[in-house]
Amino acid sequence: MKSNRRKRLVRLLLTLLIAVLAVQFILIPIGFGVAATRAPRQQAGDAPDGFGDVTLTTESGDSLAAWYAEPQNGAVVLVLHGAGGSRRSIEPYARMLQDHGFGVLAFDARGHGESSGQTNLLGWQGTEDVGAAMAFLEGRDGVESVGALGLSMGGETVLGAASTFQKLAAIVSDGATQRCVAEFHAVESHRNPISSAMPVVVEATVRVITQQSPPPPMIESVQAAGSTQFLLIAAENAPDEQEFNTLFAEAAGGRSELWVVPNGGHTNGYALYPDEYERRVVAFLTAALVKN
Repeated sequence: MKSNRRKRLVRLLLTLLIAVLAVQFILIPIGFGVAATRAPRQQAGDAPDGFGDVTLTTESGDSLAAWYAEPQNGAVVLVLHGAGGSRRSIEPYARMLQDHGFGVLAFDARGHGESSGQTNLLGWQGTEDVGAAMAFLEGRDGVESVGALGLSMGGETVLGAASTFQKLAAIVSDGATQRCVAEFHAVESHRNPISSAMPVVVEATVRVITQQSPPPPMIESVQAAGSTQFLLIAAENAPDEQEFNTLFAEAAGGRSELWVVPNGGHTNGYALYPDEYERRVVAFLTAALVKN
């Protein structure tokens, strides 16, 4: 009798263990993958004063809703929001740049805000979105140089697009980490089966739902970006951000600077230190983009 009870207890414990592992490493990451493709959209609303509504068109035919303000200093900055956001969420950054004479093109990524297309919070199609913005600016009066400022997914997008669009002379990336398993493995501590299990399932789920493939690694794009200058911003309280951005800085070599925001959380550097953030970003973009 005792032996049978012991066997039943062992079977019960094994069943519970398998259930917990299935939830942790299969069901939860599948849920994350589904959520990444089904997120609610944040509406942008009316354009701020000094901006006009414009529409960008990607090579695949998606329409991207955007705001545009013409430059006073010859330089235009693309401003890209994070996952689940819209151009409304980056309005303070757009206004800050406009106040310093920069032109600004802020747009909703595909599947976000008021843009068409498949939602993918991992931002895999972001390079094509950047291409639509660059095409809009090509040959436009008063545009002598182009840079970019991206937050979180937006930062990852512009880092990933840097080698494709080398006319992006300066890139500010705030809070970028990784978009896929290949990029996740760039950090040495992530290269083990346990750490990789969740990202692998999330990526597989997003692949199945969107029929999209992950883009080439950002590190390769940064390395191949020629003369592009990079300002990389990471939060002190987000260790992953520091690790990834240190790798991006190493990939860019002498073309980069890294600012770790003291006591900062993900992309809240501007909220915590508005004066220093503005000073650093404006000085960097001015030096790289504005022709004397």
